[in-house]
Amino acid sequence: MKTKYVKNEFPVLCDFCGNVIHAGEECVVEFNAKEGTAQFRHKYCPGAKAVVTEIPKPPPPLFWRLKIVSQDKEINICGLVFAAC
Repeated sequence: MKTKYVKNEFPVLCDFCGNVIHAGEECVVEFNAKEGTAQFRHKYCPGAKAVVTEIPKPPPPLFWRLKIVSQDKEINICGLVFAAC
């Protein structure tokens, strides 16, 4: 299929949403040479499917808070107990 951006000389119905593409409005024409057809659509068609993007994941929480339970015996890091050096 060949795609062309053209400025309409006469009103045409959009093949995607069914609304009128007015004369003088820029639109997209897709030519299909095998079938001998052409499809007209708005450059930014209001009835076209929206593009879905992936929602970014929030950053992981910070688990690197240190809590000293006793200065000479043990250190508690995220619930794990380590012996102090």
